[in-house]
Amino acid sequence: LVDRLIMKSIEYAYSHHYKEMTGYVKEHAQEMSEAIMRKHIDLYVNAYSLGLGETGKKAVMKFLDVYKANNPEARFLETDLFVK
Repeated sequence: LVDRLIMKSIEYAYSHHYKEMTGYVKEHAQEMSEAIMRKHIDLYVNAYSLGLGETGKKAVMKFLDVYKANNPEARFLETDLFVK
């Protein structure tokens, strides 16, 4: 349920209010130009925010493999990582 609500929120923001994000970001960000703010928005909220796809899932798994190699005591179920 939560993943669907997040997806709807991102879709709504992109399709109806993309330009309005600047004001919100500007209000909560340190000093930066609008061009830099757009780059930050596009970096952190992008197509992968809506769905990782196989490429994104492989990237997450690689990241976790490196983490586990450096933190062998870490425990989590890989089957619980992604929403089905």
